[in-house]
Amino acid sequence: MGVKKGDRIAGFLPNMPEAIVSMLATSSLGAIWTSCSPDFGVQSVLDRFGQVEPKVFICVDAYLYNGKVFNCLKKNQSIILKLPSIERTILVRYVDDKPINITLKNSTNFDDIVNTDEAPDLIFERFKFNDPLYILFSSGTTGVPKCIVHGVGGTLIQHKKEHNLHCDIKEGDNVFYFTTCGWMMWNWLVSSLASKASIVLFDGSPMFKKDDLLLKIADKEKITLLNCLVKG
Repeated sequence: MGVKKGDRIAGFLPNMPEAIVSMLATSSLGAIWTSCSPDFGVQSVLDRFGQVEPKVFICVDAYLYNGKVFNCLKKNQSIILKLPSIERTILVRYVDDKPINITLKNSTNFDDIVNTDEAPDLIFERFKFNDPLYILFSSGTTGVPKCIVHGVGGTLIQHKKEHNLHCDIKEGDNVFYFTTCGWMMWNWLVSSLASKASIVLFDGSPMFKKDDLLLKIADKEKITLLNCLVKG
């Protein structure tokens, strides 16, 4: 799709494998990743992505929460129409694999990309220490969210320090953080891969039908580091 070093790629995705793949693919090219959770409203997304002018928009058909399906197609279209910088859209099928009746700008299905028989060789871009890796945003509680650019070298060193020295993450561990793609802890979670650990992804209500859902997942997946934010 012509993505090159310095381009911005925006993900409007749940915490799912396709989000991880998209972020790592973006980083491998030297492009700059940014993301929001699909439960964000249209204006909240525009307040963030409108400042960074993404070239490619990766979005989801719908998401699930507390046993309900929330369709995102019209929301996606509204965002695309108001972001003229978007040249291509990649749609991730999460809830429905049926044909859609709504047109997204220059859209391609994620599955069509990864299932092609003509996948190009992986070539990883070389970086300078302070080259940008991704753009995070402030909360927006005191006005429009502010862009915070994180560099390649500083991010890697900081995350490796926290993972290896503070959390004792090592090869073979299974790391879990209850987070969405709109929170910086999602980026922190992805970096666990640099320590040769596996990451466990969860999207939706942490108390769906049972109070101990996350604890049961931790037991089933043999999670060695369980992180979640509890507000009392």
